[in-house]
Amino acid sequence: MQSSHALVFGLALAPLISMQGPERRPEVSIVRRADVERDLKLVARIESTPPAYSWWPLSIAVEIVDRSPSTSYSIVMPGDGSDADWREPHVYFTTEVLAPDGTWTLVPRRGGIRCGNYDPNWLDEVVRLAPGASRRLQWLSNPYLPDHGTVRLRAHYVYKARPAGPTWGEADPSRSLGLGDMEGVEPFELVSAPIEFVLTAPATTRVEIERDLALEVTRDGTGPAFSWELQHFRARLSNRSTTRAHRVVRPSFPRKDACHAPRVTDLARVDLGDGRLQATGRLMGGFYDGPMDGELQRPWELDWREQVVELLPGQSVDCELPPSFALHEFERARTAALSIEYAYDGRPSCDAEGEPAAAPEALGAMAAIPPFRLHSNELTWSVRSPMRIEIVPRAERDPLHASSLSECLRIVLRNEGDEPIEISNSQSAAKLEVSADQLALGSRSVDVRGTLSIGPLVLPARGELSLLEDPAVDVRALWTTPRDPRSPAAYDPGRVEALLHRPGWIHSFRAVRKFVTK
Repeated sequence: MQSSHALVFGLALAPLISMQGPERRPEVSIVRRADVERDLKLVARIESTPPAYSWWPLSIAVEIVDRSPSTSYSIVMPGDGSDADWREPHVYFTTEVLAPDGTWTLVPRRGGIRCGNYDPNWLDEVVRLAPGASRRLQWLSNPYLPDHGTVRLRAHYVYKARPAGPTWGEADPSRSLGLGDMEGVEPFELVSAPIEFVLTAPATTRVEIERDLALEVTRDGTGPAFSWELQHFRARLSNRSTTRAHRVVRPSFPRKDACHAPRVTDLARVDLGDGRLQATGRLMGGFYDGPMDGELQRPWELDWREQVVELLPGQSVDCELPPSFALHEFERARTAALSIEYAYDGRPSCDAEGEPAAAPEALGAMAAIPPFRLHSNELTWSVRSPMRIEIVPRAERDPLHASSLSECLRIVLRNEGDEPIEISNSQSAAKLEVSADQLALGSRSVDVRGTLSIGPLVLPARGELSLLEDPAVDVRALWTTPRDPRSPAAYDPGRVEALLHRPGWIHSFRAVRKFVTK
């Protein structure tokens, strides 16, 4: 009886279940483009005063405003990548210049260089804009400006309904995160009302400045140089014009240079023996006893506006370049070459809080001088690196029967050149660092460490020295420690390393050899 009642009850429910069907997602309301572009407004305004010259700092505040009396809208705030149109939204400026015939001509947007990483996940940057509310936009690149003329700027905000991506880097359509709270919002574009101002033409153009000024770099001393010797360079900035004076900024090199002018940079090239000069990198890591980059000798900060000088026709200004201009990889070079660039970019000086100050005060006597760049001559010099260091096993002795490191190996310093080389003196003493991990000496497994001082020492021409046996090397600082059998294995057992360095050398000499372990 109960079974028949259950059957009847189940048959009665069946129509109700079939009428409900599968669970349905709520309908996504469509936000029409026409409504968005009617109610939202992009407002752009110049903060402070319009620039008089195209290179003066220009700060533009851009806001998006909801003018609707009753409707709120979801928008995406710009983020990393919005300026390059790599993610939602795309934000940018367009520039027009007034032509002599009264028409407005679009200034082409120039390509720029920026980091390839960006943030494709913009879902957490969706905000709800209430009626009457506004939001200030970031991540807009500076507008492109003509050299002079009447200018008209517009800001643009473009939403293209492109799905968000999951990770930093290039968007991957197969891993789309969707549109989130922007689901149903049609693509739209907002354009601000134009901002109009006049840019003054400079009295002297960049072309004229770069034609009249010359930059020359010279090296102290003549003839070949050892690869480890610190080279010193000087720069000269000359006015070759016979009629026109030019204002320039005397080069200076403070440690804090974010708001400093000019920027003086170097390009070093080397010939590794095949007759071709190729770019070489600046020394990184390694061992250097001197003041790296000469930084400790530089002032912390300088007001570059006080370095402005007036170069009359035929006059020059000289400066010494800091040691950083010589800290390059010259060890394997046969020939080295170096040139420099002087770049005055119209970079404003900073206020006490480290923020760029307003023009024209921020540019001082250079306020009306356009940015310019000068490239120097390329000077070359011969490079020699005749010194070698090597770890040599003692062929006549078995390491398993040795009681000390010197009975197992020799650390040999060779001079392949035709003149003697001073290794160490009383004013600038060289050091030899020795290390060995889990090395087999006799019946023991040991670690060896030591920083050995080197007294006055000269490496003869075409000669060699066995450093662990030379009386100038203090081997008493070399200590040997038996390893505990319970200790974990060394990272690279049996590895022996020797490092020779001296204050003032721009690179050290290193040798590595693998030996028997226990």
